[in-house]
Amino acid sequence: MAASSFRRCKSGCRGTLYFGNYEVHPLSVMRQKIAEHMVASKHVSAHVYSVDEIDMSKVAAIRAKSKEEFEKRYETKLTFMPFFVKAAVAGLRAYPIVNASLDGTNVVCTRRSTSASPWRWTGA
Repeated sequence: MAASSFRRCKSGCRGTLYFGNYEVHPLSVMRQKIAEHMVASKHVSAHVYSVDEIDMSKVAAIRAKSKEEFEKRYETKLTFMPFFVKAAVAGLRAYPIVNASLDGTNVVCTRRSTSASPWRWTGA
């Protein structure tokens, strides 16, 4: 990788080094307070998770139909993982802000390499 592709954040990111195509946005005071309370909540509250069920019958049918040919061609078994990865990629392309990260009081949004990025930072 070329050293020129590494850039330093200029908006108070504590000297963090970022790689690639990104934007840095300061958090609003409200979002900072929400983040502080979420961290505090993590220390004092019980944690739960949710489970969603989906119908995988179409994916299972495609996998069953393609299994033998795939194994002959690539010498490995076709699992459900490529289908999950494809769904995750589609979701991140539709909602790339989900892949953002926090750096102090800034939101670092990794952008796609194309100039037609579909998301807009609301700053809320």
